[in-house]
Amino acid sequence: MFLSDKELMELTGYKRPGEQRRWLASHNWPFEIAANGYNRVLREEARNRLLSRHPRGESSSEPNLAILRELF
Repeated sequence: MFLSDKELMELTGYKRPGEQRRWLASHNWPFEIAANGYNRVLREEARNRLLSRHPRGESSSEPNLAILRELF
């Protein structure tokens, strides 16, 4: 249902929840803060965003897998 803490760290490049929140907010990612203070991003939101991004000026029905390289 939600990205794991490790996946959030890979997505944002940050381990601390406060830093992750700043990154998520600056990139317009919707998130919630759980009762334990950790961030929660819906897996479906991440999937949709990563599969729908295209380089500027390019339009394609194929997923842009280059975005995955930015995460790692």
